[in-house]
Parts: sequence; C-alpha cells; structure tokens
Amino acid sequence: MIYRFFEDGFHYPQESILFSDNVDALFATLSNNPPDILISEFSFLFGHKSFNRFINGDIDRSCKACNVRRVIIVPNANPWLIQYIIDIQFSVTLSLYDSSAELYKAIAYLQQPDPSMPFVSAYLKARMRSAGKQRFPLSPGEREVLHMMAQGYTLNEIAQIKHRATSTIATQKHNAMKKLGVTSNSELMKYLLLMENAK
Repeated sequence: MIYRFFEDGFHYPQESILFSDNVDALFATLSNNPPDILISEFSFLFGHKSFNRFINGDIDRSCKACNVRRVIIVPNANPWLIQYIIDIQFSVTLSLYDSSAELYKAIAYLQQPDPSMPFVSAYLKARMRSAGKQRFPLSPGEREVLHMMAQGYTLNEIAQIKHRATSTIATQKHNAMKKLGVTSNSELMKYLLLMENAK
C-alpha cells in the first residue's frame, strides 16, 4: 500500500528512503546503509510475527543513532488506536487514506533542519477531533484486562489475579475488542503491542 504514494513520480533525490518487507532486511539496512527516512505501514510492523516491543525499541534506537526519521502509515482504525500510534511520536504519522499531496507535505516537513513536533496528517487530526470525548471508550476494567494481556497473562491467569470468573474476564476482553473495532485475536495482539510501545 505504501507504494501507491509513490506512483505519481514522487521523488526527493536529496533524501534516501527505505522500503523493507521483513525485519531482518530492515535491521541490515539500518546497520549498513541507513536511509534518511524509514517508511513503514502499521500492519507490517505490528502484524509481523517476529515483531515485538523490544524489536521496535531496537529499531527506534538504530534510527535515532543514525538520525533516520520514521514515518508510519496507519489504517482507518478506531480513534483510540490512532491516538496510541500518535503518542509513540513517529516523525510522521499518515493514514492510508491520505493523498499523495499529504505525503509530499510530510516529507517537506521532515526536510526542515529540526522539526520541533511530530507531523500528523490533516486526515488523522480531523478523525481525532470528530471522535471528541469518545476517543477513549474502554472502561477501567477493560483497560486493565488488555494491559495484563499485553504483559503476557492468559485469561485464566488474569481471572485468578483479579479474583474474577474467567467468563467475566473473557467478556471484558470481548467488550474491549468490540469498542475498538477489533474482530480477531491477531488484530487485538497488534493493538496490545501498540499499547506497550506507547508507554
């Protein structure tokens, strides 16, 4: 999907931009020939089986050491999930629904000597504004269950720790998934990884 941004002859010859389809190739390029800009799709980073918060930390440290700016392109997700992505503070956060013009604008922003704040696309800002107070829909109990799942606890272990029935914990998980617009456990795992990276 990233390539669609570049279909219309998008070229910034003064900047080197890295595309990578696996984590090993990504680390090899960051070590041997770091680009100016690293562009990743959310689904690649957080959907990759070998990706975890420690790998993301390694990528982040490698990028900072080589002054590589990170661009993340996110799906049209729940505003709360989008907020978590924004809170990680990539150099640029774009949506898959942004136009090529918005990417041009973001790259131009990155070419400033020292951009003071992360760039967030106009589309994502509008999504966050339209969500208003409903941006954070989870109850404290649902948030706690997700946090514990992100720490690696099973539903049975969470139930034992919280002195609740496993069915109650499963219901909290189900309700959280419904509120977040997440339909599968694999999508939920992406969200949980993101929760941990935003801390």
